[in-house]
Amino acid sequence: MNNKQIDRLGELLTNQNTQNSEEALIQLQEYRKSFQQPLAEVFDFVLKKARSLDKHTVVTYRIKRIDTIINKLRRFEGNANGRMKLSRMWDVAGCRCIFKSDEKSKLYKLLEIIKAEYGEDCKINDYVQSPKETGYRCIHIYVKDHKTQKPVEIQIRNMEQHNWATLVEIVDVLYGTKEKFTNRQDDLGHFLSLYSHRLDGLSLKDYNRLISIENDWNIFETMSSRITNNSLSVRDQWLSIKNIGDYYVIQANNKNTIIESYPSFTKAEAAYFQRYTENTEYNIVLTHIPNATFEIISTAYSNYILSMHAFFDDFRRLVSEHIIEDIKKHHLWQLHKDFNLYRRNSICHWKNLKLEIRQMFSTSLTNDNAAQMGKWKELLQSQVLHWGKETRKLVVKMAKETSGSIILRTYLKYRFKHLSIHLSKI
Repeated sequence: MNNKQIDRLGELLTNQNTQNSEEALIQLQEYRKSFQQPLAEVFDFVLKKARSLDKHTVVTYRIKRIDTIINKLRRFEGNANGRMKLSRMWDVAGCRCIFKSDEKSKLYKLLEIIKAEYGEDCKINDYVQSPKETGYRCIHIYVKDHKTQKPVEIQIRNMEQHNWATLVEIVDVLYGTKEKFTNRQDDLGHFLSLYSHRLDGLSLKDYNRLISIENDWNIFETMSSRITNNSLSVRDQWLSIKNIGDYYVIQANNKNTIIESYPSFTKAEAAYFQRYTENTEYNIVLTHIPNATFEIISTAYSNYILSMHAFFDDFRRLVSEHIIEDIKKHHLWQLHKDFNLYRRNSICHWKNLKLEIRQMFSTSLTNDNAAQMGKWKELLQSQVLHWGKETRKLVVKMAKETSGSIILRTYLKYRFKHLSIHLSKI
């Protein structure tokens, strides 16, 4: 198809009466497939260079979902600069690099390497230096494949930025919202924005607002229960299926996740299109992840696998820090609220961690899954040790800060005793 034909297809898809017609979807599918080879070429280059900077970098690629393309065309239909043309949608094909460390220097080193390869004039949106109002942080680079000149988007982010971005998508799945695509400052949108800025330092007013929303929506416990059950289900699939290739079709909704493996892009894309036309209740993505493990695919697509332990540790740490500040400033009512939240989340965390441990020990060990079972055991052990270490650090800090106050010492001794009784029952 030439650009005029591509744009006419975009107009047809934007029309609500015809956007789901079989002919239009087949044309869109063929257009999507035309990006596979250019995307693979860009991906191979990015993978090699990213791994040279950090061998643990997670690098994936995907072609934009059919429903996401259609929804994006419709979102920009009333744009003041005119409707978006499908031929000008530069992120139909995309790579994503997730650096495991939180340092920013590697992000910019990779950016310079990409610019040197694809030209200094490639388009760059730097949302790390200038975050979006929602709190989104990432570097987007738009390059053109050397052979076909088809555009490919490259996203570069660190783990902190990735965890926040997938948190937004997990919230959308669990609560049926669309925070990813809007700038609404409703409760959940405000929570996500405030949470993104926690590392910059939140005022007491903003922190209290964050906690108030968490209490109203029960975000921590809702996510913990749902994520534990879903990730256990997906891990069970991962251990039992034959991993026959590096191409994955993942289907997810707020009830369950299904993951399938394919040996080639052609077979995976055919399966993706069939799944999409058969069932619109799922979010469906096709992705390429070389030599994937369960941990890698969970990191890259935690919004589909629904596994993001980082939020639980980071949120607990945020509350712990405020507990110490409450003690220092003798804010007794604030201390009471923060400690109750810490207690509630601790009980929830341990309950679900114990559920995962039970699941691990009840899973049959075979020659095929021995290595993966070993990694799962190591992960659970590290989580238990990490939680214990963080809790001991909090106890030591509180003991130090309350050394001159009998009232605070007595209160916290009682609260921790109460917490220990609850944890012992789990």
